[in-house]
Amino acid sequence: SECIIGFAAPREVRFACGHATCCEVCLPSVLEQHRQCPVCNTPFGEQPVIARGPHVGAEATFLMPM
Repeated sequence: SECIIGFAAPREVRFACGHATCCEVCLPSVLEQHRQCPVCNTPFGEQPVIARGPHVGAEATFLMPM
């Protein structure tokens, strides 16, 4: 349930690939430096984030994109 980048905050962001792995604080770093999902290496497109908020941490770390 923790961010896999900073390990200090809960997961709050779901990427378009379906992975929810980081917090809002680490998101800018992932978007600017990595430019791909830190789990599956899917490159970010126009809209890399499909969900944000505390509810993301309560959901599974991967949800099949619709």
